Amino acid sequence: MFIGDELSAAGYRLAGFAVLSPSLADCEAVLNEQLLRRPPFLLLSAEYAQALGAGSVDRMLIRFDPPVGIVRDAGGRVSAPDIARRVRRTLGIER
Repeated sequence: MFIGDELSAAGYRLAGFAVLSPSLADCEAVLNEQLLRRPPFLLLSAEYAQALGAGSVDRMLIRFDPPVGIVRDAGGRVSAPDIARRVRRTLGIER
């Protein structure tokens, strides 16, 4: 499952993914609904992750079921977060 902007969704659709392109305002509700359906995994565009806010994204990433990945959008407007760095900072390995 991919949730993100329409341009990126078109590419994922061509690759065989189920896709959703809600408005940014509806993203959190759509994402929560999909998390309850427990797809094998879920990809979320960086733009949509940014609209959710850091706290929501952190809670989503630690769920592990389904696994969630944040990917760069096709237009490159928003970069995907550096998850490895966030983990190192959380563990106190890096500032």
